[in-house]
Amino acid sequence: MSLHLTDSLTGKSVAFPKTKKPIRLFVCGPTVYDYSHIGHARTYIAFDAFARFLRWRAQPVTYIQNITDVDDKIIARAAERSVSYTAIARYYERAYHAAEKKLNIVSVDSYPRASSYIKEIIALIEALIAKGYAYQTDHGVYFEVKKFPRYGELSRQNLDAVRPGWRVEIDPQKKDPLDFALWKKTKGEKPAWQSPWGAGRPGWHIEDTAITQKLFGVQYDIHGGASELKFPHHESEIAQQEAVSGKHPMVKAWMHTGVLLINGQKMSKSLKNFVTIDEFLSTYTANTLRYLVLSHHYRSPIDYSPEAAHAAHEAAQSIERFAAYSAFVAGAQKTGKRLKIAQWQKTVMAALENDFNTPAALAELFRVISYINENALSLHHTDILTARSWVLQILAMLGFTPPTMQKIPTSLARWARKREVCRASKQFMQADALRKKIQEVGYTVDDTPIGPFLYHQR
Repeated sequence: MSLHLTDSLTGKSVAFPKTKKPIRLFVCGPTVYDYSHIGHARTYIAFDAFARFLRWRAQPVTYIQNITDVDDKIIARAAERSVSYTAIARYYERAYHAAEKKLNIVSVDSYPRASSYIKEIIALIEALIAKGYAYQTDHGVYFEVKKFPRYGELSRQNLDAVRPGWRVEIDPQKKDPLDFALWKKTKGEKPAWQSPWGAGRPGWHIEDTAITQKLFGVQYDIHGGASELKFPHHESEIAQQEAVSGKHPMVKAWMHTGVLLINGQKMSKSLKNFVTIDEFLSTYTANTLRYLVLSHHYRSPIDYSPEAAHAAHEAAQSIERFAAYSAFVAGAQKTGKRLKIAQWQKTVMAALENDFNTPAALAELFRVISYINENALSLHHTDILTARSWVLQILAMLGFTPPTMQKIPTSLARWARKREVCRASKQFMQADALRKKIQEVGYTVDDTPIGPFLYHQR
């Protein structure tokens, strides 16, 4: 079965048959002027899992994520702190990579910086001017949106309704409020590079186009990013690329992740309603956030709340318990009913190949987990271990950190045995005290027909 993705541009399903040629995947990376929040993590976790899945099914992929290190927000932050823009950009770029590591995001092949592609950006702008799609003013160079009739198709925007309130890059010489900057002229401020139009710096949209054109060519496979980037960023990328190349479509499929809401509003730095990745990880595990993300379809919004985070935490904990409990039961018995996991495997694969439907895949995995938890004492130990291995393999493929199978400390095992003696002799207060003692060191004890089951909770 081929992988099918829903193209955000057309709304149609696009097939990606398995090939030996790498799928070229580009995802818009961070603008490095501040710490990343869990709204950003929603996008980057989703695409990390997607790239992992492609490779797991033996489909090569080249995954590029740019770093926007030339931007007005970076320059403003540098001015606030009286440091260079480079110092700000590099500091927050390192912070971003540190956050990725904590979240087990490992699938990106390269992180090209916008500042390393100035030569390509200038050449691209020159080509757009030569083809009649761009013009120069006293303040910079702009793309003329009316020259590109398909502008607005991706976001399905009514441009006439947008124009009256559009205030980005105010310049009285612009032909249209929607015309966007390709090059911004500067007067002594940094950063600045020399160009045919004077010293200046690139506009935001042109950076990504220059990078992808250089690394992937004028047409490639998949462009991804957050849905809020559709307009104007991705519309502008399409306009620039297709105007200069004359080829349509720019990519075979667009993949957009839904927004992460908090109290019904988009989580953003401008609204000051965001939770940084480090703040989240001070309370919960990386697996909790990954479950929160992947239990929603990548195109769907997520409404974040303490209750949603707690529910995701409980689900992540249930994976840990399943890993320990299935090994515990399988080690205590040999015979039992045989299992057939082929249908489970088929259902999970079908879900992931159908527009990367991770909620359906996780739901099937949790049905397996529930079935084994409820029936383990009647199942054959070999089949329990086979199913356990498969479930954990799929979760690892999606980027979940493997469960920590720690050996139960001797002291805890002794307390558990003592508790069993107390329960047998109806000394329930003493038994409860021992249970509490076990819980205080991070373990849980469950009573089963084959003895006490202890497991560690992260």
